[in-house]
Amino acid sequence: MSQQPSDEQLMSQVKMGEVASFEILFARYQQPLFNFIIRMLGDFHKAQDIFQETFLRVFCHAQKYDESFRFSPWLYQIARNLCLEEIRRQRKVEIIPVDEEADCQPIELWDKNTPDEQLEMAETEKIVQNAILRLSEKQREVFLLRENHGLSYDEISQITNLSVSAVKSCLHRARMALKEMLAPYLKSGKMPR
Repeated sequence: MSQQPSDEQLMSQVKMGEVASFEILFARYQQPLFNFIIRMLGDFHKAQDIFQETFLRVFCHAQKYDESFRFSPWLYQIARNLCLEEIRRQRKVEIIPVDEEADCQPIELWDKNTPDEQLEMAETEKIVQNAILRLSEKQREVFLLRENHGLSYDEISQITNLSVSAVKSCLHRARMALKEMLAPYLKSGKMPR
């Protein structure tokens, strides 16, 4: 069994014009990156646009990538910057709406649950997503990068240009804010399991 090439090796090949390597990276990061973007924006259609723009920039700016650094923080930094630009653009017009069609669901299929369980999961996801969207931009991005994408404090620090201690502090504040926002649901038992 041959070992899969690392993201960094693939980007080195992308720099040499190998489209197949780019396609492998795209397939690896398609779901987690889209989930990050939709959770940052709360709007399915805008998330699709930002997702496409992120990968377009990765491809067009592949020559700027330094293989001595991990690929995922670089990718998430591009997506983060595009999300923040979109949030600032929206803020000038209106408060960020939650796209009812998208329900901000991860792009995974539920195939082992009954329809009732699926409905409960969707309701829970919507409640949690609305709480996440109420966090400050900085808290939301740090929380999502750590909890949803498993990035290290150092990687988050690199992406957000915050010190590691600031990342930890921001993550703690985000968790406390979410705990406070979700407490009524947890106490009342009205939030689905």
